Amino acid sequence: VVYGDVILNEIANKLAYMLAFCIALVAVLFTYQYPLKRKASRVEVVFVGVSAVLMLGGSLHPSIAGHILSKDGELLFQAGRLVWVYAAFFLAMILVCCMNLLSAARTSSAQAKNQAIYILLAFSVTAVLGLFFNLVIPVFASDWATTHIGPLSTVVLVGVISYSMR
Repeated sequence: VVYGDVILNEIANKLAYMLAFCIALVAVLFTYQYPLKRKASRVEVVFVGVSAVLMLGGSLHPSIAGHILSKDGELLFQAGRLVWVYAAFFLAMILVCCMNLLSAARTSSAQAKNQAIYILLAFSVTAVLGLFFNLVIPVFASDWATTHIGPLSTVVLVGVISYSMR
């Protein structure tokens, strides 16, 4: 392993954290538009905005994204000491999605209610599987091989949302 591999993996790791949070933000914005359009409260706008700035910026810092080292020709991934903050904000974004979808399910027609429930399940299952395979197992078991499985959780998201829009 050469030094360039470490730098390239450092950049890719930071981008992975950043893009994963972008996905959570897009999910929040999506739930304000589908299955029913809903206006965000001032508190929601501030919370989501502050979360976006903190976590998108924080994703680039080693205290969240961690470090990648080379030892005996192998790359070693070390989680940042504040990775739990990232996970908490990520779950908070999923919670905002859930609240929006539950609100839509309570105040809508039968079709929109079903769509909201399907999307709620899709976001929840995808977020939990993604966090489990991409963060929990790698951090606590020091086994980064499961990160190859994590992206497959988006198949659930795409499939269920596509089904709900039929």
